[in-house]
Amino acid sequence: MKKFILLSLTLILFSACRKEEIINQLITPDYNNDGEYVLEPIPGVLGNVKISLWPSYNGSEAKIQLENRLDKPVGFIIRDLHDQSFVYFSDAYISAKKTSVKYGTQIPFNEALYFKIIAYKSTLSYALSLAITSLGLDFWDAIADYRNNLQEEYENQIILKK
Repeated sequence: MKKFILLSLTLILFSACRKEEIINQLITPDYNNDGEYVLEPIPGVLGNVKISLWPSYNGSEAKIQLENRLDKPVGFIIRDLHDQSFVYFSDAYISAKKTSVKYGTQIPFNEALYFKIIAYKSTLSYALSLAITSLGLDFWDAIADYRNNLQEEYENQIILKK
């Protein structure tokens, strides 16, 4: 019995210390050859959001459009997979049933990017996002401490195939 308890505690400790793995790798080509890469809503993977990416929108910058089809606000971030300090796009709060358009640095082709979407439990969560940023904290690092305010959280890798 003692061995079973010790083994159980060891497994719990290792699983608690282990970094959460990204389980989904989404690969999308430019189906129309128009420069737009589209990820449609996928339940359990992206939630109910539609993402359109233009890696080289006008030759010098990229554009992303995230259409929130949920009845609750969401936030998202796209980072370099190997250098989490390099952020391509981020929006901590997009209202329910609204669309966010952001511009940023060009997105590389054929490389895995880290992509995270969070869905807040309520519109009151906007106050949470304001409080975190007003404290000068990195929103995406600090939100981990407030997971009870999140309804859904999706982490993926995205690869834009050229």
